Amino acid sequence: MADNQLVIWKRSLKFSLIAIVGLEMTSACGQVNYEEERRQLVEVLRADSRIAEEYGAPPVSEETLAVIGK
Repeated sequence: MADNQLVIWKRSLKFSLIAIVGLEMTSACGQVNYEEERRQLVEVLRADSRIAEEYGAPPVSEETLAVIGK
């Protein structure tokens, strides 16, 4: 194996190990909190619902958005 290929292989191996350890640490720390992502999703759906309403589609109810937000 050429020196350059060996360096690339070592770097790839290090990156893979760091990624695996990071993933394991995330799952070991318990459940991931997706509260901010859910809040953003609800805002996007609310905005899309307003646009769709302009074209005659029924709006997404606030009750539905509340359930999605949980």
